[in-house]
Amino acid sequence: MSYGYDLNLNLGNISNANQSTENKNFAYHLNNRLQNASYDSTSTSYEYDGVGNRILQSAMDINGTTDDSYQYVWQSNRLASVNANSATYDEVGNSLTSAVREQRYSYRRCRHINDSHQQ
Repeated sequence: MSYGYDLNLNLGNISNANQSTENKNFAYHLNNRLQNASYDSTSTSYEYDGVGNRILQSAMDINGTTDDSYQYVWQSNRLASVNANSATYDEVGNSLTSAVREQRYSYRRCRHINDSHQQ
């Protein structure tokens, strides 16, 4: 495996001389946010709002395009939902459920994560 970087030291590519289907390429906006990731026959592009929150992830492969839309709690950077899947938080802001994965979280008194499990 070899790794290439752009002038801002962002990961630009991952190459596997033994298996070219595992090669990956990455492109970034001027502000170093990931703009596009491609590998094999899949290309994923990302769009962000003015403060850097991801608002759209669009993946294209041989089966078509899949778009994921990200929504945030008004006047915060806290993720509210991805598509129709809501995220929930406790009173101090710890994630209780993930909007991306069907995952639940629990915490110890010291606010360190105690458990994570599939819903």
